[in-house]
Amino acid sequence: MAPRLITTDTRTLLVRQTRHSFVREIDFTMSPYSGCAFQCGGGTKGDQGYCYVPDLLYGRAERLGGWGNYVEIRKRAADVLAASAERLRGATLFMSATTDPYQPVEAEFRLTRALLETILRKPLAIKWLLISTRSPLVLRDVDLLQEFGARVEVGISIPSDREDVRRTVDPRNPPARRRMEALRALRSAGIPVRLQVSPMMPSTEDFPRAASDSADWTWIDWLAHGRAGGRALFEAMGWQEWLVADHVSARAETWRETLGPARLGVGRPWFAARWDGNRAVRWLGDAPESDVVDNDHYAQGPAR
Repeated sequence: MAPRLITTDTRTLLVRQTRHSFVREIDFTMSPYSGCAFQCGGGTKGDQGYCYVPDLLYGRAERLGGWGNYVEIRKRAADVLAASAERLRGATLFMSATTDPYQPVEAEFRLTRALLETILRKPLAIKWLLISTRSPLVLRDVDLLQEFGARVEVGISIPSDREDVRRTVDPRNPPARRRMEALRALRSAGIPVRLQVSPMMPSTEDFPRAASDSADWTWIDWLAHGRAGGRALFEAMGWQEWLVADHVSARAETWRETLGPARLGVGRPWFAARWDGNRAVRWLGDAPESDVVDNDHYAQGPAR
């Protein structure tokens, strides 16, 4: 079922991150949409899934038909960004913490592309932009991403390379094969890319080698902030051990044997790392080392 589309003239776009945020090393998150058609972890029945975002919306997702069943189109996103030029001077940005900027509606509405164009053409003197997606649609914007040079990095999330796992857990996500192909294409185009194996799930023994061939580096994490329904889904699949950080960390060590220490990051502190051309390097800044996270700081707030 296609999601309900809601057009809004909200000025909600940028959220300043705090010391409690999961992405506290980054200055602002930026979301051209609210809601996400990928409904990660929804399974074949379209259940609530493992995505943490609905828990941050204080019931708003349910009022709009349930997470995965609606997408709000923030039609003024590019104008809001352009008006924030001075505020963003020297800033780092993450697109997006609460939506996928390349979910299917982006093919029609092109808000993500408009944001990239605004940064480049205004221009906005940002320091760095991290883009996270599960969609090969990101390849449409290779021309713009190349203009960013080292000021951009693209992360493509693939929790497992097994198609049976995707069909069971993330059936609305594009096939893993297409996402791996997108990683290789971006890397070949000279764009810094990472593979995001999060939340880590059972995969083939060949996954680390394929990651090594496709991405500059890999970030791995476990289902630390998933919803109760997502945890129940893992348990129903017999994946209880994948809910344990120590198990995922141990699995990550087998990846390190293939990738080497310079091309692997594990856990929250490494999400905001960047590829410097030779290795993944963490943004140190003033961010504390504590991993205590207040997920409320993911929230974009209700549309106005």
